[in-house]
Amino acid sequence: MISAAMRFDVPATSAHHVRQLVEATNTRAAVHGLTAYSLDVSAPFLADYEDPFDGRIIGKRHMVTVTVFGEIPRHSGWTVVARLDHDEEGETLLSLFPGLPEQLAAEVSGQRVIENFCHGCKVQRHRTATYLARHDSGEYRQLGTTCVEPYTGLPIKGLEALWRFGKLKDSDWEETGEGGIPADLRVPVAEVLRVTAAIVAQDGRYYSRAEEWKNTIPTADGVSAYFFDRKVSQEWRAAIDAEPDATATAAAVREWAVQGYGSPSDYHHKVGQLAKAETVAPRHLPTLVSAIAGWHRDQEKAAAERAAQNSQPQGTKGERLAVTATVTKGVPCGHDGTVRRAPRDQGGIPRRARRAPRPHHPDTHEEHPMPESTCVARPAAPSGEPSPQTCLQVARQAAILAVTAADDAMAAVCRSRSGTAADLEALMHAAHKEAVEAESCADRAEQYADDLAMPSSALLYCAREAVAHAVRAQSAAGAETTAADLRAELERALTAAEHAERESARRREEAQQEAEERAATGMDRENRDRAAINRYFAERHIAELGWTAGHVRVLAAAETGRLYWRGGRARQAARHGAWDGGRRVSRERTKALYAARFLLAVRQDDGTRILTPSPMGQAALELARLHPAGLHATDQAAYEARFAKIRRHYKRRDDQKAAARRLPPLDSSAQRLYQRPVTLAEQEALAERDAADRWADEGGHCPDVGTPRPAASTIKSTLESRSWAETGPAVQSTLW
Repeated sequence: MISAAMRFDVPATSAHHVRQLVEATNTRAAVHGLTAYSLDVSAPFLADYEDPFDGRIIGKRHMVTVTVFGEIPRHSGWTVVARLDHDEEGETLLSLFPGLPEQLAAEVSGQRVIENFCHGCKVQRHRTATYLARHDSGEYRQLGTTCVEPYTGLPIKGLEALWRFGKLKDSDWEETGEGGIPADLRVPVAEVLRVTAAIVAQDGRYYSRAEEWKNTIPTADGVSAYFFDRKVSQEWRAAIDAEPDATATAAAVREWAVQGYGSPSDYHHKVGQLAKAETVAPRHLPTLVSAIAGWHRDQEKAAAERAAQNSQPQGTKGERLAVTATVTKGVPCGHDGTVRRAPRDQGGIPRRARRAPRPHHPDTHEEHPMPESTCVARPAAPSGEPSPQTCLQVARQAAILAVTAADDAMAAVCRSRSGTAADLEALMHAAHKEAVEAESCADRAEQYADDLAMPSSALLYCAREAVAHAVRAQSAAGAETTAADLRAELERALTAAEHAERESARRREEAQQEAEERAATGMDRENRDRAAINRYFAERHIAELGWTAGHVRVLAAAETGRLYWRGGRARQAARHGAWDGGRRVSRERTKALYAARFLLAVRQDDGTRILTPSPMGQAALELARLHPAGLHATDQAAYEARFAKIRRHYKRRDDQKAAARRLPPLDSSAQRLYQRPVTLAEQEALAERDAADRWADEGGHCPDVGTPRPAASTIKSTLESRSWAETGPAVQSTLW
């Protein structure tokens, strides 16, 4: 007996599927009296996962080793060891019996075979497959499908069932999730924290997802892009890997997170639970990445406590201390032309100017900052909204009130006793947070004021947000909410005249835009929308047809009404009715289009068939003209695309090839929803013709009665009743 064994690794999530396939195959083989195969699945283990695109090791995933083993069927010394698949091109593909030993496999591969020949019946004819049988004496015989069982005594149906084991090893067991990444992939915790520390070091701070309005990429998204985004440049990854202190910072963050495991804080406990493990799932990356923000907060709090313990009083009681400050830059603020200082950090760099590099894609353009300007001309604000100068002034006043409230809260903490210090400190932090947000809104409003591309509504939004943060800061500090009075300057009801003026301006703008679009496209709004929908259908469904430009030329010839079939050839007549001679048209493409019902044939008395496009063929022709990029360059490329679409591992090779040679039909939704757009010139011509027909039906010209002018409205029913040959192809401008 010859033993067969196959060993391969599959994801742990696919082990159950493999077990089901093996049981189904054994059940089918048992029906034909063959011995079942055994299955052995190892314990799950973590294995490195390499990105199939660039070979990077992204993370790890749980894998199992599957071993399928058993005895190769044998009867009277004969064993079927290989299968030979013969196609119409004369190629012969050798498929060894699954699990064949290496020495025997090498011996079988070196055997000389005869195409379409059977040693059992001694007949050479067209066959799709033959089998190679081996005797214990070393003799080989090539047998047809019907001769295998009489010659060797082995059931061919049972052998074909066992042959399915060979497809298990070569099957694609990947269960990809979003972005082509396996759903069960896990990333090492140490690597995640190292990359997080490097990104925070480059950016200068941690950015949460709640700060996306600051035109910054959240830190969690940057970490996810480092591991999973295939479009990120390698230079950015190299800069992250070259960060010197990232490893030490990551170790400190992990130690801080692990210490919080089991703490009363749910967040700290969750972070500690993730940090204790060796790997983390991608969906938990944002939570783990945020641990560095908590670690930084604890570090800053500890430093503040040490500074408070070592602080020394300056001056004496009642003495006024003065500090000399230098204004380094002035920025106009508000309508009164007052100048305020640009806030600077400890390094001397303006707070708004400090911006760290972010991950960029090679195929994107980097934004260039606008040059600083002291006076920017902005369009007038719409009626009912405050002016840009008012918005800037209100935002800055709200920021000042918020900062004042935060300072008062800090002064209250300094004067408090030890019993109330904890509560006052919490209020101080809340007021300080709102003050920072209010200042940020005011700074952002000034940036928007310098950008001509930003609408006036952006300044109004920043001003309202600044006032809201100022009100919350004063409430947290326990002060009077005077910032709420600033809202009255940002809100004003529209009068009846302003309402009418705004409505008139809106209608004039819509009319002007409609006139421009009609001049550019020659269509009204309804037909422009119809053209856009047709373009969408073309981009979605033309590639699925598997056509080339030659198929479009055949349908275009049939559209003229001069394509005919005679004597086994397709030709395009020089004129209608002369069904003899003319330009030759591809015979294979014409037959394929006719078989797929893109063409209709009308038989003449002399046996000639006039070919015209069917409704499905006409719709497919119009869509192909709208999206020529969906056509394949050669017939071979079109065939390979159709073959890849219908390819299934459980189908026979010949059946797949035959299906790929047939053209698929046009999607029923595209055929049903496609409507040819009508230009304004066509609408006017149809209206004139209908008016003339109506004038003739009513008796012609009557003296002393003026001829009615034809209406220029869209006549849909008359247009759709005309044939495709009368109207011709629609010309749709590429507005999208």
